[in-house]
Amino acid sequence: MAQVTVKVNGQNFTLACDDGEEAHLTGLARQVDARISTIKKDVKSADETNADAGDKANDALRAVMLDGAGPVAIGGELACLCVWGAATFALALKLFKWT
Repeated sequence: MAQVTVKVNGQNFTLACDDGEEAHLTGLARQVDARISTIKKDVKSADETNADAGDKANDALRAVMLDGAGPVAIGGELACLCVWGAATFALALKLFKWT
C-alpha cells in the first residue's frame, strides 16, 4: 500500500492507494484542484456582479420612492437587473448539472 501527499485548494492531504497508482491519484488530485479553482473564480465574479446589481436596484428604488420616477427613468437600472438575472441563471446552469 503506497501513500501519496497531494495539495488540493492549498491544503496537503496524505492519501493511500495501491502500489503503482500513485501517478493516477496525483493526476486526479490535480483535476479536483483545478475544478475548485474554477468554481472559486466563478463565485468571486458572481459576487462582484451581485454587488453592482444591488447598487443599481437600490438606486432605482430610491428614485421611485423619493423622486417619483417612472419605469422610463429607471430603464438603465432595470436593464442591469435583467442582465444580472440572466448571467446568474447561466452560471447556475453551468455549475449545477442535473443528470
